[in-house]
Amino acid sequence: SYNTGSLRCPTCDGTGQISLDVQFLPDVDIPCPDCGGARYGREAYDIKLAGDISLPELLSYTVDQASEVLAETTLRTVKSKLRILHDLGLGYLTLGEATPALSGGEAQRLKLASELTRKQNDALFVFDEPTIGLHPLDVEVLLGVLQRLIDN
Repeated sequence: SYNTGSLRCPTCDGTGQISLDVQFLPDVDIPCPDCGGARYGREAYDIKLAGDISLPELLSYTVDQASEVLAETTLRTVKSKLRILHDLGLGYLTLGEATPALSGGEAQRLKLASELTRKQNDALFVFDEPTIGLHPLDVEVLLGVLQRLIDN
């Protein structure tokens, strides 16, 4: 993880930015010169997936791009979770997207995705106006996802 551990960039502590102290002006944040804003140290680039793609490179891919790259691998659990994210209409998000950058609707669908990956026994879900503000095509997608939740 870039938040903790040995893979985060030691220069920026995994934030991807450093602050420049400009006298008489507010500090200016710039991309880290060592990691280029990727938040990972050099060791993370030695971890290769799907042939020759490093971990930081993979995390810069969208959900849909990662699904294509990992299609031929044996990572069934990862592929299943990526498929759920795609089905929820989140295929455009990058894997390394910071959660504070997500909209409210994206965050809700991400929570729903985590529930879809679990087997539910005697669970009750309450959705208060789940289609409010959604495009009619997105409503169809949501209904399919809710049906999948019921089936699980």
